Amino acid sequence: MIFESTDQLRIDKQGDLVIRTGGNEYRHKKPVIYQEVAGKRVPVAGSWSLHGNEGSFRLGAYDRGKDLVIDPALIYSTYYGGSGLDYAYAVAVDSIGNTYVAGGTGSAVFGIMGTEDAFVTKLRPNGSRLFSVFLGGGGADEAKGVAVDVQGNILRHGKHPSSPVSRPSSESRAMRCFGS
Repeated sequence: MIFESTDQLRIDKQGDLVIRTGGNEYRHKKPVIYQEVAGKRVPVAGSWSLHGNEGSFRLGAYDRGKDLVIDPALIYSTYYGGSGLDYAYAVAVDSIGNTYVAGGTGSAVFGIMGTEDAFVTKLRPNGSRLFSVFLGGGGADEAKGVAVDVQGNILRHGKHPSSPVSRPSSESRAMRCFGS
């Protein structure tokens, strides 16, 4: 993997690849590497390796005649969407690990007002949804960027031709909007 626009790349004492950019740190956990042999998982030694801005895996001895599984540790995985066309354009992470996802939705389940509404969703560090905010009017509105400052204010950038109306959940904070 090639990492662009980073301030620092390093491998920590736990073997995690740590990416520092814009004052935040992101981690790729040390991978679990193994092969299936006679129905059992056989561990294969391995670690992250860095060469400039490129991260790769360094592997110990293994049977090249069998499949090798490099399984990065998954912190969480989640699905958020409806039956329409839903997509994310941007992701930001705050200082305590909450994740902010911004994009557009065409799913009626979210009560959209036009053909598409912009959204920002906040997820806790464990991946559970804290809140979502939908912004839209009669046109195709989308959130193309998201950032969060040290006070927890959410900054969203996007395309909003229909003079959006905000429909936040009760838990959401004030959000500043920038865009056309």
